Amino acid sequence: MKFVYKILLWTIIIMAVAFGLSGYFFVHFVFETSLNREVTQALDDSNILQFAFETAALNIPGKYNVLQDSAVGQIGSRLESSGQGSGRFLRLSDERKDILYVSNGFPEGTELLQQITEDTRSWQVIPQGEHYYIHTGIMVKALDRNLYLETMEDVTEVFRERSMGFSVYRRVTLAMLVCSAGIMFLICTWLTKPIRLLTRATKKMAGGDYGYRARQISNDELGQLTMDFNSMANVLEGTIAELQEAVRSREDFIAAFAHELKTPLTSIIGYADLL
Repeated sequence: MKFVYKILLWTIIIMAVAFGLSGYFFVHFVFETSLNREVTQALDDSNILQFAFETAALNIPGKYNVLQDSAVGQIGSRLESSGQGSGRFLRLSDERKDILYVSNGFPEGTELLQQITEDTRSWQVIPQGEHYYIHTGIMVKALDRNLYLETMEDVTEVFRERSMGFSVYRRVTLAMLVCSAGIMFLICTWLTKPIRLLTRATKKMAGGDYGYRARQISNDELGQLTMDFNSMANVLEGTIAELQEAVRSREDFIAAFAHELKTPLTSIIGYADLL
């Protein structure tokens, strides 16, 4: 793989990891902020319903000044009617945590109900089909009774926004990676141009063109490398010229020696033939 493609590949990998992690934490942070806001709102609504229930219980006449189970159901029905269209469900339980009133669609689980105490407000996020709800629980003191009020509020929109946020961020990240890849390819091509010029110079010199020099186009480390390469080429060219000169001198010496040696040999050959 070419060096420019290696740089491009690793740049894209690093950018993809950076965009992915930053996008995940950003979307998750926005989701947690929105969910905490909904939880706070649900707990505030639970307190409002607690106050409304206690107030309504005081206004219901009782023969023995005791809140009857039927009255609890009536109050629960009124509270549910007041919140129609808000996606809210109610459930009221007695001291033994037996159900006295429950809205249609409220789940049957009692895990949160068992956790409710006098001094704590419990909550959890539960999935219900394709929807998500914030399930809250609080103790209600009405006349001489300690009841348990549970609410469920639809927060599906928060989870839908999170999914949408991830989807949008994936598309944006993909588009940014494509654009960044094109830009980085041009940058890598420009940055590695001195290397290509050096490669061309080495091929020229390997082919016998010792006078070819690489063109210096920058003053950075690659530019310094080009200068050093050209200096080395100058020294190499000088050395090759000296070697060639030495070879020519040796050939001239051998030719002169052979010529000088030929003359006496000719005389000797002639006398030899005469004898």
